[in-house]
Amino acid sequence: MMNSQNPPKESDEELYRSERNAGARAAFEQTALYDRAIMTLGAGGIGVSILFVFQITPGIAPTEPWLLLLSWSTFAASLLVTILSFRFSARAFDHYVDSLESLRDEESVLAINADKKVQCYRVIIISMSWISGALFIFGTGTLIAFAFINLNMEIENVQ
Repeated sequence: MMNSQNPPKESDEELYRSERNAGARAAFEQTALYDRAIMTLGAGGIGVSILFVFQITPGIAPTEPWLLLLSWSTFAASLLVTILSFRFSARAFDHYVDSLESLRDEESVLAINADKKVQCYRVIIISMSWISGALFIFGTGTLIAFAFINLNMEIENVQ
């Protein structure tokens, strides 16, 4: 007779695998959304700053133009790091799938996850994600500083 409070071990394993797969899918989707947001907002930051310089303050020599150049550089670097992280992610998935194909038993999955190359890819991809986010935040901050300084100058010139 089976105890209802202690389901069979096989059921626990199926539940574990199902939950783990759902968690992995959710993490993958979140990463994709994050990367897409960094790409969209980084490119948008460059576009907004160009609009600011040429449409909002036309004919006025911007004060502290180095802030604008720094902003553009960090937005561009953020985009570049995100694109490179896409390539590293693709390589990591290829390596992981190839490893799964060559070793199909349960112990091999544990061995693949402990693989130094897989660990290295994880560290690189996570680091790139943090770096692209930090560059985006820094670019946004310098763009805001540039806009604030130049809008204040515009207001002072109008008065």
